[in-house]
Amino acid sequence: MRPLTGFRMLLVAAALLGPAETASAQSPTLASLTISPSAVFWGGTATGTVTLSGPAPSGGTTVSFLPLDPGVTITPSPVVVQSGQTTATFQVRTTGGSTFERKTIEAIVSGTGVYQRAFLDLAPVTYTLSLPTRAVGGATVTGTLTMWGNRPAPSTITVTFFLDPQDIAGNPYLTVP
Repeated sequence: MRPLTGFRMLLVAAALLGPAETASAQSPTLASLTISPSAVFWGGTATGTVTLSGPAPSGGTTVSFLPLDPGVTITPSPVVVQSGQTTATFQVRTTGGSTFERKTIEAIVSGTGVYQRAFLDLAPVTYTLSLPTRAVGGATVTGTLTMWGNRPAPSTITVTFFLDPQDIAGNPYLTVP
């Protein structure tokens, strides 16, 4: 009996394993992760989109998010790209914060080893307040409050202060309509 070598060994192995199965399509990987807009004010919301390298198989493809920085939440999390689709969207909500910060959002399709990263720049809500320079206790004072944050343009509203004559410290009460 001669030992099996090279090509003969391959033929015997193929015969023992049986007929070849039809190769199934490889699971898609995460091709991109985008956040729009890429900058919001604290307390604002952005929309995220995950894009796969190909259509999701039957049952969909789950995209998970790696641990998030404090002050950022994603819904839904994880997000599912439905069968036959290549994209899915999610909401990025921010809370708290009073400084300019850059948050990192990372996502991955389990088992692929491919992840994507996107950034969200956050800015504090800022405002200016214009009031008369003098007021008497017990008086109502009207001023203008202009705020930048969570809006495409500055927002101006009229505010009313009431100066309580019983409040020794002179702390005004603010009413915002």
